[in-house]
Amino acid sequence: MPEVSVRLVSPGGGSFKWVLDYGGEAHDYFVHLTAPEGASWEAQGADLFSSLQDIRRQIEPRGWRICVNGARLDAYPSRLSLDTSGGHWIYIVRRWWPARRVYIFDAAPVGKIASVAEQDEYFEKWSKWVKRGRGFDPAP
Repeated sequence: MPEVSVRLVSPGGGSFKWVLDYGGEAHDYFVHLTAPEGASWEAQGADLFSSLQDIRRQIEPRGWRICVNGARLDAYPSRLSLDTSGGHWIYIVRRWWPARRVYIFDAAPVGKIASVAEQDEYFEKWSKWVKRGRGFDPAP
């Protein structure tokens, strides 16, 4: 199973390296996050993106933020990406810019990170804007 070192920001603003490992196939994926002192969280889902969101729902109430592309406000997978890659690849989506494909667990700037609820709301508004072709500008 692949393992990556990821940056987490604590409730007090400190930056720490944690270990994230992940794997799976055919709509059965998992993400496992381990803190330096050994505490860990795990989630399973139909794809890596939903598994990562579940991990984030576990750590966000404690004030922790994980700094990976999959936690960016403006990042979301396409249905095709979920079906073909299990969510390894997601897209940065902003109004007036073409979608840019990025790897879900690559590092992201802390200023781009949002909660799961904020990310879902942004994507819903962005999707409506795309369908209407006007109106909402989700870019900060």
